[in-house]
Amino acid sequence: SSGINAEWPLRPGIMDTFAKANDCQTWICKSMTVGLYQDELYRHFGGRLRYIYIYRDPRDVCLSFKEAPVGPAHYFIISTTWAIQQRIALDLLKSFPSVHAVSYESLLQGKEIQLKLLD
Repeated sequence: SSGINAEWPLRPGIMDTFAKANDCQTWICKSMTVGLYQDELYRHFGGRLRYIYIYRDPRDVCLSFKEAPVGPAHYFIISTTWAIQQRIALDLLKSFPSVHAVSYESLLQGKEIQLKLLD
């Protein structure tokens, strides 16, 4: 493997070190493919591991990514990638107990309420 996915197993150690050096208790990764590394992450974090699954209308996702300055710009590629990522997230929802699912729209309407639900 090459690219960012090949480097992922190194990130938890690097991010733990960075968080500790900056007096932080934890850190967050926004990667949309993090679920592919569930086994490695669970071995590293154990019960501390949490996921936030933010789901969104795929039409909105396509429109948003179509305007992004980086990444694929064709609706077919965007929607195919979205579908793959949704399957990964749904598998995590079935197999891992610490997944908080929230709609993108509910975050826009009341992020404070959603953040309180994470506790």
